Amino acid sequence: MSVPSSTLVGDTGTCNRQVCDPSVPDSLTIFALTVYATAAVVGNTMNLIVLGRVHIVTDQQTTLLRILAISDLVSGVQCIVGLLQHGFEGLRCDAQIICKLSGFLISLSAANSSVTLLLIAVDKIVAIMAPLRYPMLVTQSRIKVASLFALCLEIIFLLQLTRGDSFFDLSGVIYIQEYGNCIVNFHDHMRRAAILVFAFLIVFFPAIFLSWAYFTIAFISRRQSQRIAGSFVGVPDMGEELRRREWKGVKLAITITASFLISWLTFTVTEVHNAFNCENDLECLCRRPFLTFLGGMLAMCNSWWNTVVYFLYYTEYRNAAKKVVSAMFEAVCTRCYKLWRLIRRYSSLA
Repeated sequence: MSVPSSTLVGDTGTCNRQVCDPSVPDSLTIFALTVYATAAVVGNTMNLIVLGRVHIVTDQQTTLLRILAISDLVSGVQCIVGLLQHGFEGLRCDAQIICKLSGFLISLSAANSSVTLLLIAVDKIVAIMAPLRYPMLVTQSRIKVASLFALCLEIIFLLQLTRGDSFFDLSGVIYIQEYGNCIVNFHDHMRRAAILVFAFLIVFFPAIFLSWAYFTIAFISRRQSQRIAGSFVGVPDMGEELRRREWKGVKLAITITASFLISWLTFTVTEVHNAFNCENDLECLCRRPFLTFLGGMLAMCNSWWNTVVYFLYYTEYRNAAKKVVSAMFEAVCTRCYKLWRLIRRYSSLA
């Protein structure tokens, strides 16, 4: 294990910045945070705009996708706050209210994103296994109530993980150098049982359910397409089209499941392992700083990989996104041209 060192930052006496030796270079952390924040903010803003213009899924799924985009957008905005924290020493103090609120919100948005992905999988499995009863079982009001109920549970659970002497003390939120962000301390050895339960509910159970749900959907879709193809014997174009759609469904299932597993498993396994194998924060973070960095960055990437999935697999989304980007580019060019003409006119008068 690397030997940690500790240096005092500021003169308030409330912030001891603990640094590992060796540690992840600041330039690498800033670069990763910048890429992530840009992708998350731009991608999820695009999601909200496009989902309001095109109809690529059912209304119920559209509502869930909007909730997912909002959660991921909050995560991206908090990452911008993380860049400020990384740039200004004073904001790194665990005692600072900005750090506490930012760390709590980014953890809450990540948890809500995971739960929303779980709700989307439940919605899809109900739609394909009970198509006739789906409109009665899954309604807009039930979707909103379930999402709100899940959000309340997440807030209560995170408050339990972070509270100190008082319920809203948030002493369990710390600044982690390798993440370049404040975040809930998921490797606190004093709260091992709560961390294990939280990891199961937010990561392990959704991972298991998503794997089962999407591969079940792919299997049922394949079986249905084979039955339909049997009705078009002698029509090669129709059979080829059905096989293409079948393979597309399988690829979509693999992509969604793989992106979730890649994003969350490294982070979760590392944090749970640290909670049960080290006795203080510095020992946890300095044991494998580059693995800590990799786990945190992969977990953050979950907030913009959804945009990539939509763009790859939904033609309507691609077309609408291209129109939005073209309209924005045209508007910017028009305004720049008008500004240039205005400046030229005033310069000629002068």
